[in-house]
Amino acid sequence: MVSTVTLTAGTLNTNAAVNQAILIGGSWFNNGGTFTTNFSSTVFKSTNPGQSIKTRGYPFRGVWIGSNTTGGYYTMLDSMTVSTITINASNTLELAGLSMAVSSFTNNGTLVIRGTETITRMPFQIVGATVIYNAASGTPVVMSTFAYQNLVINGGANTTFTIIGDR
Repeated sequence: MVSTVTLTAGTLNTNAAVNQAILIGGSWFNNGGTFTTNFSSTVFKSTNPGQSIKTRGYPFRGVWIGSNTTGGYYTMLDSMTVSTITINASNTLELAGLSMAVSSFTNNGTLVIRGTETITRMPFQIVGATVIYNAASGTPVVMSTFAYQNLVINGGANTTFTIIGDR
């Protein structure tokens, strides 16, 4: 397991023949290189808040937020494309108003959104999962097609949340 990955130039290419898990104990910053995921999964295993994910548009195959860990809090710094993503119990992923193109999405932890994101697949919410809408202002939307287990809505004084279908 590595603490933080910072890709600044060149290519990080996983083995095309096998699923090699990439274990990350901190943040992922793609600041200028090429990431080729092939069949590999990326497991974010931090037990601390304040971690970040910056992809620069390079897709992931499988992502796990937390794996036998608790307390990890990851915030996206740009939009993400991923085949499958799972947020495990007692871990958090914040989309921060950014879009996520995803084929399979499971939430067993906490998903924090602003209500301005485009998410291509609604998350399957495991019993005990939480979705938090955080928006300081504006007119964010609450997705009526999500099957919520626990729903928290936090808005500023000038925020009006509107319930709509998929975006």
